[in-house]
Amino acid sequence: RPAIAEPATTASSEGMAILQNKERNSPPTTNRARVGDMDLRGLPPRAPQVFLNRNHLALDRFRQAGMQVIELCAPHGFGKTTQLTEWHREAVLSGEAAIWLSLSGRDDTSRLIQGLTNAALRVGRRDFFSASFAEWIGSSTTPSQALTAWMYEIAQSHQDTLLLLDDVDRLPPESRSEVLDYLLANAPGNLRIALS
Repeated sequence: RPAIAEPATTASSEGMAILQNKERNSPPTTNRARVGDMDLRGLPPRAPQVFLNRNHLALDRFRQAGMQVIELCAPHGFGKTTQLTEWHREAVLSGEAAIWLSLSGRDDTSRLIQGLTNAALRVGRRDFFSASFAEWIGSSTTPSQALTAWMYEIAQSHQDTLLLLDDVDRLPPESRSEVLDYLLANAPGNLRIALS
């Protein structure tokens, strides 16, 4: 029968000391980590290689109909995110500014507005938000004031803009009522919104 090795108490003690020291010396979690998370949420997912193109859902049809808000409703797994990804691609190819934001249950009002701002910054157009404006948005304590300023910046860009919001159903109720409803009711004429 093979001998069972006794646990090395000195080795494990040394390992614990190294881990504790490493934790003490590691930098604290900062806004940078949260901004990185928001940056990832501002990227549309990779489009599937095979996509069933549905002509009745082409972005051009909605443009020509003058629709400002498009809502995709379907059960889980029916391709809502994939359709939003296709609209994002169509908007970019047509020269329209396309802002993508994946939403989550952690999006309180200030985090949601900061996410919208970071996603707009990601578009990378000179006629969009400046870094100083983004900092101001991040420090604003009044959601309606920050969101009004956000919409004003979009309006002043004079650029047709498509805002794509994925997983709206995950938003906390206060974010839906204070931010999303306000955004939908007061969106400037050059901003179209697609929700799933």
